Formats: sequence, structure tokens, C-alpha cells
Amino acid sequence: MGGHILDNEAATWRGQVVPNSAQASPSAPRASDGWLHRVLNVASDAIVLVDDVDRIRFVNTAASRLMGWSTGELQGRPLAEVLLSASAVGWPDEAGGMVLGRDGKRIPVDTVTTPQFHDDDTPAGRALVLRPTPDPASTHATVVKERMASLGTLTAGLAHEINNPLTYNLVNQSYAIQEVQDILDALRTSPSATLSAAQVTSRLQEVLSSLQEAADGAERVRGLIRDLRTFARADTGRWARVELAAVVESALRLTHGEVKHKASLRQELGAAPVVMGNDGQLCQVVVNLIINAAQAMDQAGPDHNEITVTLGTAGEGHAVMAVHDTGSGIPTEVLPHVFERFFTTKPAGTGTGLGLTICQEIITAHRGTISVRNRKERGATVEVCLPAAPVTA
Repeated sequence: MGGHILDNEAATWRGQVVPNSAQASPSAPRASDGWLHRVLNVASDAIVLVDDVDRIRFVNTAASRLMGWSTGELQGRPLAEVLLSASAVGWPDEAGGMVLGRDGKRIPVDTVTTPQFHDDDTPAGRALVLRPTPDPASTHATVVKERMASLGTLTAGLAHEINNPLTYNLVNQSYAIQEVQDILDALRTSPSATLSAAQVTSRLQEVLSSLQEAADGAERVRGLIRDLRTFARADTGRWARVELAAVVESALRLTHGEVKHKASLRQELGAAPVVMGNDGQLCQVVVNLIINAAQAMDQAGPDHNEITVTLGTAGEGHAVMAVHDTGSGIPTEVLPHVFERFFTTKPAGTGTGLGLTICQEIITAHRGTISVRNRKERGATVEVCLPAAPVTA
């Protein structure tokens, strides 16, 4: 809202005391309120003034337009009749609330409430600023859709990453089975003459090595499946203490097959504090950033292109994760728009324009920040900063 009408430190209207219900009825505001109302009507945000018993005294033009009621129709009505609290609609407290329009439509809103006082410091009511927001269910669907798009991008690479160790696993198992069978056949035919103890030991050692390689391949596949399950956990909404190094390593494994033909992937993982959050959602952020970096590369290949993921601790004790690429960078005129919904510079059919928007929404929900800048040498850096989790006893 322009003009800084609200004084957040003093929690009063600048130069104007809002009378409570004992001093003036909602339907008959004081003449001295007129200048304030005219100023509020210019604001683009919806503003509602209520008295000390939460009855509506005034709504500005934007609020009237949002709700579909005129100021006269709303004056004197209980606020609860037109604004449901977050808890009333089953949302988290930070979700805001829901306006009930005249046509019966429910409109999700963010709310900012400022208490108002008379000159003698007695309560005079509240001022509420309402701003329409996307329905949380719709926002969640958008996040899921973008994650599925990322998974679609990774599918071919993941299939290759899983198929390779599985093929190697089968080859090594077949060799081990055949070798053990040959040794057993030889020992049954002529235990004393055909094979010496040294020969049996040597061949069994080779079998053991093959089985170990097969086990390593199986563990690699299991690791990829575990990473995919972490990626899928973004749907649960479960928050816990998260080690960001594990999240970054999962994202690197998931994206390796997609990125390896375009750029070399490096990691520089220093000490970072544990954060509170959803590991699946944070993994989605890192995956999106790595894919974006890979798509910004030219066709020179991994000998020329490089993506580096770093992790460390900021001066304030926050965790800092960054994805650096050696691509062409971001044009100066584009930088201010990179987090805008549906904004993309990719060719038609290769980008939804939601990737960075979703990343920003996830990081903001984790009480963190995300920023983009060009590197001095070449390429760009996307940096994520997250607060450390509270220390547990």
C-alpha cells in the first residue's frame, strides 16, 4: 500500500484517532474522519477499520470492490460475518483468512492487522489490510505440477542411471554363478587332481569381487530409489530437522543422468547448520536450480561447462546453499523478472515459467531467502539462505 499510511511503531493512524463504538456509531462517523477515508480510498490494498468490538466502521474502495458490498451495507456489521479467520477454514495461522463476498464466493486473503488507540491509550479498534492470495490448494497443485515436470525432465537420465548398475549387477551375478558352478563340477569330478587349493582360492576371490561389484550396483540403485522417495515426500507437508548436505547429495544423484552430457557437476559442501523444513521440498528446489543451470549451458559439453553446488554457513549462522553455472548469464533487463510467475526466456514447449517462482515460494515458506546474480567471470549464481533450526536440549 502506497503512502505509508500505517505507523507500525506507534500502532496508530498518523494524525488521526479512530473513535470507538462508545464515541460514535459505525453508521455515523465523525466529520474529522473524512480526510482519512479519502486517503484510504486511494490505496490499492483493501482496508477495513473496525471498532473495539470488531464491528466494521469503514471499508475503502478496494475492500468494497473485493467483497462486493458497498460501504453503507458493511458499516455496523460484525467483521466475522465477512472475514473468516485462518483457523475457521482449517488453514495454518500464517495462511491469512477468507473473505465472504456478496455473491457467496470465498476469497483467500493475506491479512495484516494493526491495533488502534485513542489519545488516552484505550483501545479504539483495529485496522486490517487484506490482500487476495492464491487458494492454498491451488498453490499446492502448482507446486506438485512443477515437481512432476522436473521429474519428467529427469526420467530419461534416471532410467539410464538405474539401468546401468542393474545391467552390471546381472553380468556380475551371472559370472559368479557360472564360476561357482564350474568349481563345484571340477571338485565333484576329481577333487584331488583337477584344482589345487590355491586355484580354488584364486577363483573364489574373483567370484567374491564380482559379487561385491554387484552389491555396489544394487546399493546405487537403492540410493536412487531413496532419493526419489525423498523427492516425493514434498507432498506430505511433514517438517523435521534437515541436513542440507544430504538434500544436496540426493539432488546431485537425481540430476546426474540429465546433466552429465551438458556439464560437469561439482560439489563443495562445507559445514552448515541443520534447518527446519521438508526435505522433499528442499530437494525439489535444488533439483530445479541444477536443471535450470544445465538448460542455460551451450552445446560445448562437460569439458567446457561446469555446475558447482556449494554449501556453507553465513555470518548470521544461517545455512547458505548456492548453484553456480558457467553459462551465458542472465541479461540485465531480465534479472528483475526471474521470479515472476510464468516468466520464461526458454523456447516454447521447454519451460513453464514456474520453476524459480516455485523455488521462491518454497524457500519463503521455510523462512529463507533466494536471490539470483550474474557472476563476474561468466554464468550465474542462485543463492538460498535458510535460518538454522533451534538448538534442542
